[in-house]
Amino acid sequence: MKKQDKLKIALSGIALSLIGVGSIIYMTFFKTYDVIFDSKMGTSIEAQKVKKGENAIKPNDPVMTGYTFEGWYLDGEKYDFDKGIEKNITLEGKWQKIG
Repeated sequence: MKKQDKLKIALSGIALSLIGVGSIIYMTFFKTYDVIFDSKMGTSIEAQKVKKGENAIKPNDPVMTGYTFEGWYLDGEKYDFDKGIEKNITLEGKWQKIG
């Protein structure tokens, strides 16, 4: 094998290693997830981009005429805003009819 070919192979290996390390650094320190708020016909709440492992910020409660807002739910359970985000999520608003 020519010296030039060995150099190309070595450089290719180094480049792949750097890509792998870069991916790990990105996923560890810079990856963000979407937290979407579905207010179920209440006032609109803006989605949040949250870094992996950090907490979403609880928004002001939405408003809907004739209803009281009871909170944000994920998969039928009241959402804990002290929990770190590990994936994209959609929080759904729960309402109680007044009267």
